[in-house]
Amino acid sequence: MATSRNRRRTLTGLPSVGMLILLAAGSVAAGDEPRAVIQGSWIATFGSRQYRGEWSAQALANNPNAAVGSWTLFGDGNKIVLQGTWSAERAAKRWAGTWSARSQGGWSLTGTWEADAKSLTGKTFEDMLRQTGDKQIAGWWRARAASGNWWLMALPR
Repeated sequence: MATSRNRRRTLTGLPSVGMLILLAAGSVAAGDEPRAVIQGSWIATFGSRQYRGEWSAQALANNPNAAVGSWTLFGDGNKIVLQGTWSAERAAKRWAGTWSARSQGGWSLTGTWEADAKSLTGKTFEDMLRQTGDKQIAGWWRARAASGNWWLMALPR
């Protein structure tokens, strides 16, 4: 069984996430401090099935209302089934973004997501992600004709 420590290494070790963070950091003016990486776990539904995994995020240095991150979907025995990236930005009174994933077999999947406005008590996207240490943040996802709900929370200690 993989430990939480090993899974975290997998999350932050994704080449595509590293590239996203480097690209985001490269577009920032000199002197802007990079934001801390925030990590957590998630549960998502698709029909009557429930899935679980972990996520990481980093708000852009020049915009705390935009973030990039990675996510991993675990199967039986904590085996990694999908690994992917996501991005988000605040739009009016909602949080919306896109996500993509690649399976261990090489097929890919893309979609969109939004956060539930009722769980948006923070002033910035970074604030919202940090709230997962105290409460769940909820929303919904879509990929082609498929859709479901998701909940973010802190990693178990």
